[in-house]
Amino acid sequence: MLVTMGIVVIVGVTAAVAVLLLRRHRRAAQAAPPEDALFGADALDLDAVFSSVEAEEVESRRKLIATRLDLLRRHRVPLRRLSGAPGKAVARLGFADGTVLLARSRSPGDMATVVRLQRQGSVVVGQYAEHPDGLSLDLTSAGGTCTVIAVGLDQAD
Repeated sequence: MLVTMGIVVIVGVTAAVAVLLLRRHRRAAQAAPPEDALFGADALDLDAVFSSVEAEEVESRRKLIATRLDLLRRHRVPLRRLSGAPGKAVARLGFADGTVLLARSRSPGDMATVVRLQRQGSVVVGQYAEHPDGLSLDLTSAGGTCTVIAVGLDQAD
């Protein structure tokens, strides 16, 4: 009987604490001002500035990737490693000179095709072109060609 009473008290206290925490959370959520109230009339100006900074960053990243791709293509540097990257649906392409590209598949199964090409011979960078998500790049070997999308650069491990 005493054990049952203790369990009832513990459950009651736990429920009371949960209710108090829920109320506190709701009050805090209601007290937070909406984003428009924080910035007021400056919200549109801030959005424009952030958009222009983002556009500049995207352009400079593409130029840097293009510069690296030029070197890889001109020197015919072979792909040595293909591994997963922290981002969703992104792979790390490691080349013999230490360059690491972040790339994603243009269509499902492209990275598996790159692995197959690598087993058939040396894979090197072929042509590349602008793509809405980065730079479209052909990886070629004696066994064929596969196109992936280069989205960034990474550090060698």
